[in-house]
Amino acid sequence: MNTSDKIVLRDVRAVAQIGVSEEERSGEQELVFDAELHLDLSSAARSDHLSSTVDYLEVVSLLRATSRAKPYKLLETLVETAAEALLERYPVACVVLRVRKVKLYGVSETFSAAIEISRSR
Repeated sequence: MNTSDKIVLRDVRAVAQIGVSEEERSGEQELVFDAELHLDLSSAARSDHLSSTVDYLEVVSLLRATSRAKPYKLLETLVETAAEALLERYPVACVVLRVRKVKLYGVSETFSAAIEISRSR
């Protein structure tokens, strides 16, 4: 199995109620996901069938649904929950998942904060 193959998704926009304080969680905040799904893509390349690979539009839907599923205090909790869901649902060997807050609540400076994790079977 060639697990150096990967499906890469960049700049997947989502919204979540997320933040340490109740005030911060009271509204939706924009998040951006990047994902790498490590799996053998040779079968899909040979067959040219979507059923032989991971449908990246389904992955986008899963990331967005996980973000909206409940309020989260920490990005760490959200990204771990999303990684677990991806590993459970798809035949991937490893998931590298990054999520970042585009605008930080209560911070006037322009920068983002991100969490990146790597989880394997």
